[in-house]
Formats: sequence, structure tokens, C-alpha cells
Amino acid sequence: DAIAEHSQVFGDNAESLLMAAGLNEIQTLGMAMGATHPETFTSISGVGDLDVTCKSKFGRNRRFGQDLIKTDMLSKFKIARKECIETESWLKLMFSTNIIDDTIYKKYRNLCGRIRKMLTSSCITIEDKINKNNNRP
Repeated sequence: DAIAEHSQVFGDNAESLLMAAGLNEIQTLGMAMGATHPETFTSISGVGDLDVTCKSKFGRNRRFGQDLIKTDMLSKFKIARKECIETESWLKLMFSTNIIDDTIYKKYRNLCGRIRKMLTSSCITIEDKINKNNNRP
């Protein structure tokens, strides 16, 4: 509702995607900083706090999200997709020159592939919604 309220392009699925990705990033960062219980981030208080900070009309995270919507998201997603493709090329080069091993190459190649697919899907969805809004009488 926080995103959809100010945009005809994004809806509940985009909001859920952002929250899930955010939760994943928070958990990854927390573990990297020494957290010993990953379930802390997915507990009632962890998810509840994330939900409130993202959806509260008074929250800075919601304001940040609304500001993002006001910018040209499609071009930013396309740039991110291009950067992801470039990263895949660099990974391939690093692997072929033995800078990184097979395990690291596969791990990050697969991650880049998933991110690229998500960005591509998001670009298609945004373009479709923009086209539908432009074709309305």
C-alpha cells in the first residue's frame, strides 16, 4: 500500500518483493556483523519492525521508497540489469584466467543470473504498466 498509494506502476507484488529482499539483506548483513541467530531477523519482532518502518506513513523508509518511485525507476532498473550483465562477463574473465575458482565463479554467476532475471522481469512489468497507463483514454 505504501508504494501503490503513489504509483500506478507498482503494486503489492513490488512492495512484497522489496520487503523480502530487504529482509534478506538485513539478515545477511547481521550475520556478517556477527549475529549468531539468523532467526532473530525473521522473528515476529524482526519482521514486525521491518513492516512498520516500511509501511508507516511516518517512517523514513516509506518516504525513501516514495522518493524512489518519483524518479525514473525503469531507467535505473535497466542500468542495474546492464551492470549485472557486465558483472557476469567479469566473472567469466576472472574464472578463465584462474583469478577465481570454480566454486566462487558458480556461486556469483548464479546470483547474477537470478538478479538479472528479476530485473528483466521487473522492467517488462514496469513497461507494460506504463504502456497501459499511456493507452488509457
